[in-house]
Amino acid sequence: MKGKIIFFLLLIILISPTLGIAETEVSGVIGSNATWTLAGSPYIVTGNILVSENVELIIEPGVMVKFRECPLDWQEYYIRIDGTLKAEGEQDNPIVFTIESEGYNWGCIGFTDTSVDWDETISTGCILSNCILEYGGVHGGGMNEFSDAIIRCFSSSPMIRNNIIRYSYNDAIRCEGSDHLKIVNNYIYNNKSRGVLMLSGSGVIDNNVIKDNGQGIYLGSMVEDTEITNNTINISLPEQFGACIRIDMWDFSESNVLISNNDIASSNVNSNAISLILQYNISSLENIQFSHNNINNTGGLFCVYLVDGSDNGDKILNMTNNWWGATDENEINQLIYDFNDDFNLPIVDYLPFATEEISESGSTLPPLPIEPPLPSPPTAVAGSDQMVFNEIILDGSLSSDPDGDIVSYVWTVRRREDIIFTPPVMTVEGVNPTISGLTPGFYDISLAVTDSSGLVGTDGMICAAMGRKGDFDQDGDVDGDDLAEFSENFGM
Repeated sequence: MKGKIIFFLLLIILISPTLGIAETEVSGVIGSNATWTLAGSPYIVTGNILVSENVELIIEPGVMVKFRECPLDWQEYYIRIDGTLKAEGEQDNPIVFTIESEGYNWGCIGFTDTSVDWDETISTGCILSNCILEYGGVHGGGMNEFSDAIIRCFSSSPMIRNNIIRYSYNDAIRCEGSDHLKIVNNYIYNNKSRGVLMLSGSGVIDNNVIKDNGQGIYLGSMVEDTEITNNTINISLPEQFGACIRIDMWDFSESNVLISNNDIASSNVNSNAISLILQYNISSLENIQFSHNNINNTGGLFCVYLVDGSDNGDKILNMTNNWWGATDENEINQLIYDFNDDFNLPIVDYLPFATEEISESGSTLPPLPIEPPLPSPPTAVAGSDQMVFNEIILDGSLSSDPDGDIVSYVWTVRRREDIIFTPPVMTVEGVNPTISGLTPGFYDISLAVTDSSGLVGTDGMICAAMGRKGDFDQDGDVDGDDLAEFSENFGM
């Protein structure tokens, strides 16, 4: 059922229609219970939004929330949850959080420590489910904390499941101080920085597809009991300190970290798949366990890269029962940077190891579809500058569109410093229109072509007009030499 719910999102992954007949602008403080309805969609966020403590905002399935670009530098609009947000889409009607137009990213949806944690037993509290969240995570530049990730959790634990989270300018999900936060059954991909950054607190990261982010999962040094299980983590970008998983190890003395049944793959020549950054003389590594994972770093540096950690040579990191893409111990040793490479580092205990790929490891979600490329705009060709008598034949036939058809040609003609030309700006349509009755002077002519996707390409030219035909060079006939005489007189 989990796969079916997500799969519908994939079928409409590129569809972003306006689902309602209205448009509702929203901003400011929501001080009483409210519902954003499908009939009011799309909701245009025109300022920061606060859902107050003890207040519930419900967003109905199918609603589209569009964030308008903020006119202030280093800031974009965000939604802050001090109360409860219930954004539960349906398999045939996801909720979409996106931008109103291209060229910027919005802030985040931020759950504060007063927001209501999700309670699965009674289905209450904050939840994001069956949503598409994209183009958020603007860089805050130190101006505010409601930025740098699409979803931020401040000592809060909403349910985050069955979503598509993509195209963040920074992280997809960033959390600190959460208590058993659940990130389950999501597609998290094409985000500029981390897919999941957990600075502190505890959580479960289960059955997600985490793909082509700047980094997969990053656990900070104050993380408590956390499980990373059944995920497909595939990163192709360069990252020395753990392209797929990074763990900062200060001291997990009473915290258990389980990394199990994941399909972990890094494919960049300058990357290490898993990296542990170690504290000086850490007390123990017994509470961290990697098991039953497929770990690959095809063409890269190391599958496991231990860093720093002076005086840790007597420690052991348990990484047994994993598939390393090899069955020869010497070959596996070459994939691990540990005590054998630097005596200050712990030794990685990988024996016994799996002798073949572990088929049940990784996410059960269906693969991401290959997204078709965005349509390209047409190329307008207005032609070369022309000198004419009092009539010009325009030609836009060399205009082209790489992936569609041109459906309209619109020419705009303006006479420079015009007080004679009527009207001052003339608009004509067509591939080869003719304009007659030009008075002497220079004309700026622009062509705008529109393709079947609604994209526009423009080009321009200059026309110098005599205003009438005449034997300006007095050679007894009217021909191109008269145009040359006119051109010299006008300095063109």
